[in-house]
Amino acid sequence: MEFKFIINNVFKPEGKLTIHLGDSSLAKGLLKYFNKRILRKGGIKNKKYNCAVIRLDKFKDADEYRNSIKGKNSADYFARRCTKLGYTFQKIDPNQFIDDIFEIHTSASERQGRKMEESYLVKVERWPNDHENNWFGVFNSTNKLVGYIWLVKTNELGLMNRILGHNDHLKQNIMYLLAVETIANEIHLGEHKIIMYDTFGAKKNGLVLFKNRIGFKPYTIHFVK
Repeated sequence: MEFKFIINNVFKPEGKLTIHLGDSSLAKGLLKYFNKRILRKGGIKNKKYNCAVIRLDKFKDADEYRNSIKGKNSADYFARRCTKLGYTFQKIDPNQFIDDIFEIHTSASERQGRKMEESYLVKVERWPNDHENNWFGVFNSTNKLVGYIWLVKTNELGLMNRILGHNDHLKQNIMYLLAVETIANEIHLGEHKIIMYDTFGAKKNGLVLFKNRIGFKPYTIHFVK
């Protein structure tokens, strides 16, 4: 644990927000999960401090968002580079890509230095795909799905529930194309106040760098109905 990193994020966040989740079954489940108190963390709520958040409502359009992540070795640069290599982004029905998704899951035995969870090693035959569960994919030049984002949506929240890419294509920056275009799409739709991608964790690593480049900031969030 890097105490300076986490203390700054907790006690000096980018801001504090109250996010309304709504009254759906999904919203109730998320509210219970987010507000569950964790004893090993001193009884604080599961998702309250150090949340990785992008304020969608701060951007007038997707171009303004893209301009905010420009620069040398930036998310915008890597996303555009990926496009030049022939990769494309689009909304998908995951149930048309069952085999491709399973191949993505099993393309690496470890992610971020951690062994893949057993659930990823079992082929799912049916994924939820509706107004609360949106999926976006990146395809290579032969139109094969090589990465996806599963975005869970309820009221003011868009939640990056899962983002994963095929190990053979990660060096082509497919994750940047995935994330940037998904966020740009959500800004265009104007349905939510924020997008959240879990928390920043307890120490700096490659995932923290990725989140920072995409534009995520540490927020303290009060989740309510």
